[in-house]
Amino acid sequence: MADSRVGSGPSTLIPSVELDRSNRAELETEAARARTAGDERRLSELRAITDAIIGDDVFVLEFDARDKQAHVVIALGDPDTADRIAVTVPGMGSTTERSVGGMVNEAGLLRNEAHRQLALIDGDDAPKVAAIAWIGYQTPGNPFLGFDRRDPHSWMPFVRSGLQVMSRHRARRGAPRLAAFLTRIKRRTPDTQLVLLGHSYGSLCSSYALQRLRGRPALDGRPIVDRAAFYGSPGLAIRDVEQLGLAPGSVYYLSAPNDPVSNRIANWAPWRGWGARPSKVGMTRLSTEAGVDRTGVQRVRVEGHADYGRSEDNGAKRNVVRMSGYNIAAVVAGIEANEILIGPRSYR
Repeated sequence: MADSRVGSGPSTLIPSVELDRSNRAELETEAARARTAGDERRLSELRAITDAIIGDDVFVLEFDARDKQAHVVIALGDPDTADRIAVTVPGMGSTTERSVGGMVNEAGLLRNEAHRQLALIDGDDAPKVAAIAWIGYQTPGNPFLGFDRRDPHSWMPFVRSGLQVMSRHRARRGAPRLAAFLTRIKRRTPDTQLVLLGHSYGSLCSSYALQRLRGRPALDGRPIVDRAAFYGSPGLAIRDVEQLGLAPGSVYYLSAPNDPVSNRIANWAPWRGWGARPSKVGMTRLSTEAGVDRTGVQRVRVEGHADYGRSEDNGAKRNVVRMSGYNIAAVVAGIEANEILIGPRSYR
């Protein structure tokens, strides 16, 4: 593993191309070790990563196989030359093996949509975008994944994952790693607009990372993170958006009406010690509903908790993002005029 995890110093400046080369070599070394040891679980995980990094303009920024689950950070587009960088943090039930392919696909959708919106304004001179899938912490399990109440063997995993989801422990444990990664990215490219995106439980991890970074300028007094958006959030462990330390009006949230996590579960945030409900902390709410966007494209709505970053047909035929993906891309691009809001804009 290339030593890119230090927050400052020479390793922070290793070019993405070199990090990619080193981490791909480490992937091969780990695969050889796993084959020798007959470690089929690890081999399956590594195959998922290898499949996800096929193609041009894909960079493996970090790879760490020292934990039970391998951690990997994959960028679509070179962060060293990007003008906008989006970092997405996954939520409950996301594992490297099960989720890396989908996260990289959604990063591609986000990048393409942000590029499209920017090109409508600036044409060939439009700012470049890099989208990063950050699988840098162990998320809690999804209690409903594979659960069958008629099967007595599925109850124990259900209870275990449920307890993990109700705890802040994994979010707090992942936050220092995320904060350090965001710091490295900003110090490498201080003029880039860095946008943090947190889905589901990943929004809680993202919130803790932002709270750690509060008051820590990257260079010349500028903030490390420029904007943030949270979607499908169960809670952010804050009472007011100002606790995140970002500029007024730069924090957004999305909550689909039929998302049980950002509605029913988030309503219990104050009683779980997770701060106020996300809808009450002073963020600007973006639409997830069907309709025509500001560029004249018809968009479909979010149908479920996992849909925010997906295409309108979940990748079956078309790679057109939903209204949620369009709005998230507008935040990444920094085009406020493109955002479709629910309710008034917040300037807190």
